[in-house]
Amino acid sequence: MNVQETKQAIKYLPWTHSIMLTGPHGLGKSEMWRQSAKELSVETGTPHELIDIRLAEREPGDVIGFPRRVTTEEPLVVTRRIWVKGKLTSETKKVINVMTHDLPVWFPTDPDWHGFILFDELDRSIREVQQSVMEMSLDHQLNMVPLPEHCRVGACCNGNPDVYTTLIPCPALISRFVLIPFKPTVPEWQAHFDKELNGHPAISRYILKFAADLDVPEGLLEPYKQYPNRRGWCKLSDTIKGMQTAGIDLLKDLDFLMKISAGYIGDTVAVNFVDFVRKDYKVHDPEDILNKWNKELEREFADAAPTDVSFYSKVLVKFAGKSGLTKKQMGNLTAWFFAIPKESAAGFYNLFINEERKTCTEWYKSDPRIADYVMTELLSAKG
Repeated sequence: MNVQETKQAIKYLPWTHSIMLTGPHGLGKSEMWRQSAKELSVETGTPHELIDIRLAEREPGDVIGFPRRVTTEEPLVVTRRIWVKGKLTSETKKVINVMTHDLPVWFPTDPDWHGFILFDELDRSIREVQQSVMEMSLDHQLNMVPLPEHCRVGACCNGNPDVYTTLIPCPALISRFVLIPFKPTVPEWQAHFDKELNGHPAISRYILKFAADLDVPEGLLEPYKQYPNRRGWCKLSDTIKGMQTAGIDLLKDLDFLMKISAGYIGDTVAVNFVDFVRKDYKVHDPEDILNKWNKELEREFADAAPTDVSFYSKVLVKFAGKSGLTKKQMGNLTAWFFAIPKESAAGFYNLFINEERKTCTEWYKSDPRIADYVMTELLSAKG
């Protein structure tokens, strides 16, 4: 499933249905749970929490709690589900002189609690720990204590024991989950990287041209060797931006960039990335196009590759939606629109009208040539 489908499953399947995401490292499996909790908090107006338990670092007692004796001074209130004349009901009573388990500190006891309990790295945990989540993942309770109604149990696994040091969960445990092979698309990652993370444009433009370098290559991986993955690209972006803030421009010190990049995305892809920065990377701010349009820029964009124009289309739409456009900027945007190749112009117009309809409409009406160009050149060529 891609990102959109996966989030829909996490948010809208019945709450008692547990969900397991599988896929290589660095894809953003855990991030899907964070984004889903965030989005549900907006959609419902109710706070949603993500309880993230890394099972590879846990023992069984960390999950099911530790036993203690119930004394007469502090009786225990127990709720049991029983059948009465064919109908399922519950019975609550106080008990003493019995053994119970203290619940883990993370266990949500408020019946009005909303959110997810994520058992991350499930297939990296020992067998006893894997078995400790079986009751919650199927019966929606732990030690006779029910989970809140709006609580979903989730898990993330890497799978593929030929590549990862994992312990394959038994079929009985897998059957307790809805199994989702997570396969996010490159455009989905690109949109998240650009809009939500404000990722560095050098990386954004590189992935537009070399999408195959975004993810870990298929097949056996050599030990102690770094490979590209989405997590690594995001960290490299943070490093480039952070060091620029500190006064160190990695994009001007390519030897250092090579050494740093290799640590995040591996030697082979780092060589390609640095070569791209050396030969092809040149970024204009949206203000350069909208406020300083000239013949030199016109020639540059007339010969620009579609991937480069696609990058600037996103940048300009984002700027227009955030800041609006002055009369001068609308005129320069029109000049840029006429300068770029027709296929790229069609893509820009579709992106603009879909994401920033109000601003796009104002721009569209600012010059009658735009409507004529769209109707006679772009739409007719598409048809």
